[in-house]
Amino acid sequence: MQGEPKQESSSPVVVHLDPSLLAEVEAYSAKEGISLDSFIGAASAELVRRRKEEEWYARPRHSTPEGRARAIAILEQNTTAPSDPSQEA
Repeated sequence: MQGEPKQESSSPVVVHLDPSLLAEVEAYSAKEGISLDSFIGAASAELVRRRKEEEWYARPRHSTPEGRARAIAILEQNTTAPSDPSQEA
């Protein structure tokens, strides 16, 4: 039906953690006031985000003559602004 919120579906996943790590994860999730499931989900999402970012930065970049010309044009623009906006003409 239209107008009803879309429910998120999740698959049950079994995660085996070292007992000492589990104790720390439980402590942090309790400290933040969220469920263990939510904490592990958020931690996993953050790790995936970081890995994607690392992959993006590690990608080789190939410049083109058009791209270099555009960059030079941007750098050559006059970007000086008056130090006091009230002194503008």
